[in-house]
Amino acid sequence: MSITKRELIRRCHDLADYAVKKGKLKSPLICQNCNKSVRLEKHHPSYNFPLVVKWWCTKCHRTYHNKNRKKLYRQ
Repeated sequence: MSITKRELIRRCHDLADYAVKKGKLKSPLICQNCNKSVRLEKHHPSYNFPLVVKWWCTKCHRTYHNKNRKKLYRQ
């Protein structure tokens, strides 16, 4: 049985959220892209590795996904 891309993304997010909750994955204090000290979000460079994340502020995260939206859905 194969899973859809949407299911893979959901599982990846759930695993990362659980790791944060259990203290296995910790957020830095600043955005790893722009170095601002604001609320951070998890970005997954690859959904095959759910615990490998980049911690970006909302602005950097949205900018990245807006620029790469077409590429994500072509895969």
